[in-house]
Amino acid sequence: MARPTLKAQQSERTRAALIAAGRSLFSERGYGDVSAEEVAAAARVTTGAVYHQFASKRGLFVAVFEAVEAEVTAQVAAAFAEHTDPR
Repeated sequence: MARPTLKAQQSERTRAALIAAGRSLFSERGYGDVSAEEVAAAARVTTGAVYHQFASKRGLFVAVFEAVEAEVTAQVAAAFAEHTDPR
């Protein structure tokens, strides 16, 4: 498997930073009270980077939701795997 290019790695870091910043801000203040510009500033990227990674603020919110959903699913699966009794 080929190693991702430097540009692809940078893009993934930017995306991850935006998701982390969005998660923090959305959970703290709610979707409606957070602007894309604030998320960009918190992630230390430009607003253009937000719209390069996501089609809209809503798209960023969906990505944040999917990340949280994946974490919760993994936690539930790990907890379930620890138990052998089906009850």
